[in-house]
Amino acid sequence: MRRLLFHRFAGSLATFFILLGVVPVAAQTTRSLADPPTWDYVVLGNSIGTLWFEHYGAMIESDQSVKVIYHNHYVPRQKASALLANVTSEPDLQNEIADAEIITIGIGFPDMRWAITMWGSERRNPDSEGMNEAIREFCLAYDNLLAEVISLADPTVIIQIMDVYFPYVRSHKDREIYESTKQDWARFNECITAAGRRHRVSVAQVHEAFNGALGDDDPAEKGYLDFDGKHSSEEGMQVIAEQFQSLGYERLLR
Repeated sequence: MRRLLFHRFAGSLATFFILLGVVPVAAQTTRSLADPPTWDYVVLGNSIGTLWFEHYGAMIESDQSVKVIYHNHYVPRQKASALLANVTSEPDLQNEIADAEIITIGIGFPDMRWAITMWGSERRNPDSEGMNEAIREFCLAYDNLLAEVISLADPTVIIQIMDVYFPYVRSHKDREIYESTKQDWARFNECITAAGRRHRVSVAQVHEAFNGALGDDDPAEKGYLDFDGKHSSEEGMQVIAEQFQSLGYERLLR
């Protein structure tokens, strides 16, 4: 009888707490065990280098059984030197980099596009010295940027970078300037690849995915570009995310 009364009292007490909105400790423990761990994902770059980040985030959640928390630092038309300045001067951004589980960097298109226009194939009389200097400055800024991010990040962070596709293949072929453009574009992308090798950071092969192994494919014909002919379409974003996913999730462990 006493045992029956005790069980009735315990049941009534539990009902009372539930009505008050108080969840018993056992229920809280069960709920917390069901929640996935979180990954802080810091996104750095301009529009071409960041628009796809939620596609990749969904892949991370599926692959790693985690909940991704996004820290998106997209800046339109941002050059590598400008991103470097932000990383070295903004305490909030530095703290987010320090706390991140994964960081992606998508930078380069504004630097490359500007150089092609100012010094390269789109200029009436291309200036090889001006182009060489633009590429040298980009290489230096990109390498310093990657070194700075690594110095701020946790030793176990995952850092991934990408090379850059060229969207205006058809128009440059029609103007018979694409071969020159392709050569200079490849030199810029080599800056990114070289920085990745130097700092042991994986590089997503976005240029090859969009422009092909020889660099002659038009990504618009593949359906990878949006209506503006520059930014990636939904299909293109998925392709970029897949290039990052294919890198795996190798931690820096410096």
